[in-house]
Amino acid sequence: SQKLARPRGSIYVEPCSGLPVGPDQLIQLVAPVYGLNDAPLLWHRTLTDWLREEEGFVKSLLEPCLWLRRDEVGALRGLVLIEVDDLIITGKPVFMDQFKERVTS
Repeated sequence: SQKLARPRGSIYVEPCSGLPVGPDQLIQLVAPVYGLNDAPLLWHRTLTDWLREEEGFVKSLLEPCLWLRRDEVGALRGLVLIEVDDLIITGKPVFMDQFKERVTS
């Protein structure tokens, strides 16, 4: 996930039990955490950067939530629809198997 960059400054939290941190010390959050205002945006950026840069997807010109993957000759191989933190994935069976393996590794 992308690093947390908050305009109002860093966020510090009390450590949970079991961490090797002194009793009066705090931990600085450097990655988005569920529940923070900017966590969904950073998750979306991380996901779309990965789809574009690592997996070769292109965003649809007509539907900004839809990402398309084509093969070397331009044939459609698969689609990913992003709605907040849910994904709908469809495509040829080989694509589906490969994508499932990549997204879970």
